[in-house]
Amino acid sequence: MASHPKTALVIREPDPLPPELQARPGPHPTLERRLRVDVERVWPMFERAVRQAGGVRLLRGIAEALFELGSVVRPVGDHRRAAEGRRAIAEEQLAPLMAQRGLSLKLACATAGVSLQRVKEWQREDPNFAARLDGYRRQGLAALHGTMHTLGVGGSESAIAFLLKTSGEEEYVDRLKVGDLDEDAVTRSKAWGRLTQRILGALGPGHACAACGGCECRSAVAEELGR
Repeated sequence: MASHPKTALVIREPDPLPPELQARPGPHPTLERRLRVDVERVWPMFERAVRQAGGVRLLRGIAEALFELGSVVRPVGDHRRAAEGRRAIAEEQLAPLMAQRGLSLKLACATAGVSLQRVKEWQREDPNFAARLDGYRRQGLAALHGTMHTLGVGGSESAIAFLLKTSGEEEYVDRLKVGDLDEDAVTRSKAWGRLTQRILGALGPGHACAACGGCECRSAVAEELGR
């Protein structure tokens, strides 16, 4: 067991495979026979089930038979297979956190002790992996929305207000009134800063006014704002 220094989260190290399931030399020095990734992933659960059923003495024979049935010959030092195994383990940890508890990818990685940067790299390398994670995220959002719906049906006024405001129906969506605008808040906003930078960039160096009539300032600003 290892502890994360910042979040103090407990990370469970994967149980080592028994000798009967370890990689063995293959028919050629550059080859080895290894247990398939999917079989390796389910072995810890299978082993616990056999132990609980009182079949400890049968584990060795079961492991040997499982290796014969679930192993394949691969090149020695197959980094791709190792990466697939780590990716599969991470996905197994992240899936319930995102789909059932509704956590974002960032929070799910922090909770499971998985590197967010590494997961994002895997997403770029494997579109299918990225699509599955997005599916877990959508499941989690749907679960959270279902919880809010249950609370709303039960009479929670805050849940009802939230569901109505996010329904997309015009009569329930808040409208911004002109009288509610705070000029100071607008000018301090990030959006205003970005807009100002775009205007200055459109005017170019040497221009101090956007309303002069002797150059092309007006057309340049109008074109930039139109984007």
